[in-house]
Amino acid sequence: MSNQFKLTQKVANTFLLILKNNLVMGKLSESKFSDEFGNKRMQIGDTLTVRRPPAFVVSDGPAFVNQDVDVGSAQIKIDQQKHIGLTYTDLERALSVDDALEDAVLNAKMAALAQQIDMSGMRKTLKFASWVGTPGQKIDSATDFFKMPERLDEFAVPQSDRN
Repeated sequence: MSNQFKLTQKVANTFLLILKNNLVMGKLSESKFSDEFGNKRMQIGDTLTVRRPPAFVVSDGPAFVNQDVDVGSAQIKIDQQKHIGLTYTDLERALSVDDALEDAVLNAKMAALAQQIDMSGMRKTLKFASWVGTPGQKIDSATDFFKMPERLDEFAVPQSDRN
């Protein structure tokens, strides 16, 4: 029975690897683990405080430009769970990590799960305070289009990190 657990754990870690490779929005998010998460005190519905990574602006030329290190934080409520059911036959097909990485069914399951996670993350962006324009109005001119890059410039968002 212990060998079966080791196989299950190995395959689960492989699934996690496949899932992380399929994420798009998830790759743009901070992914460090916190000591608070997974603690017995934390349960579904609790709020977790996460640190934001510091942001810096690259300067041109030989002149030194000093920048303060400003690390913020954000509150995240643990209120969502996603899963795709796996049966024992799915685990039997993945007898090794290499088999799991090449299995089309397992890859499709992890891609579907990654898409749901990305969609949940994208829905959160609707709450960001940096929207420009009027809700419901279509972007029908260059003037409307260039309002967002202008807003990003005002927030000092590096151009290389814009997606």
